[in-house]
This record gives sequence, structure tokens and C-alpha cells, in this order.
Amino acid sequence: MQETTEEIEFRDQQEAYAILGDRDTLLQSMQENFSCRMVSRGGSLAITGAAEDAAAACALVQELLFYHRQGAKLTTHEAAYGARLIREGRREELHGLFSEVLLVTAKGKEVRAKTLGQRDYLAKIRKNAVTLGVGPAGTGKTYLAVVMAVAA
Repeated sequence: MQETTEEIEFRDQQEAYAILGDRDTLLQSMQENFSCRMVSRGGSLAITGAAEDAAAACALVQELLFYHRQGAKLTTHEAAYGARLIREGRREELHGLFSEVLLVTAKGKEVRAKTLGQRDYLAKIRKNAVTLGVGPAGTGKTYLAVVMAVAA
């Protein structure tokens, strides 16, 4: 198996910190999801591994950069969920998820769907006059319904 190295340049140290996380928590989350080495040096990130894995990890970092550059705060959820979607070949869906803003609060916080299931739920709320949301506690059903009501 042939190894390859992908290189990603960050704009500045703040951007590198946002993508890699406090004490490299996001970097560790990404490494757990791809079998490749990720080494941060200065304002760049080197991703070394099998061509397919390195390309997938690079795609994830690029999507996280896109999300961060929109003003969003990254968490391990976005890194792990994004890695799962990239591995499943659903990069376009991830990009769409990261680009859709539902509402901007009075304090400037952007409210977004965090999963594809939440995005589908929001699409059904927009399409139908009455929508019943059923699911496990803590998945955002009530919060997103209130956000949609406020936005309306």
C-alpha cells in the first residue's frame, strides 16, 4: 500500500487552534476516525497515510475549515460526525449541512442543524402545516421547532 502526504495550510494560528482544538482534542478525534498520521507544524497540518485515508481526512479538515470560516465554533461532535459522513462518501451532504444557517440570535449566534436528521426534520417543518416530532430526549426536537417558530 502506497503512502501519500496531504498538506493543509491555515491562515493563522487562531485558525489552526480552532481546527485542531484545545490541546489538540479535535485533531485526536480526527485521528481516531482515520488510519493516518496527522502532524501539526506551525501554520500547517500534514496528513500521511494510505491515499484513500489521507484524502478523506484532508476532505474532513477542508469541510471543518469551511464551517469555521463561516463563524461557527467547532466541537468534537462536528469532527466525529463529519468524519463519519466523509467515510460514507456523503461529503456534499456534510457541506450542505455546514452551510445552512436557520437563524441568527440577537447576540449574533448562528443556529444550525447539527445532523442530517435534524436537517430533514426542519425540511418537514417547512413543508407541512403540522409536524409531529418523535424521538429520543435531547435530540433538539423542541429547540428546533421553537427556532422555526421564531424565524416564521
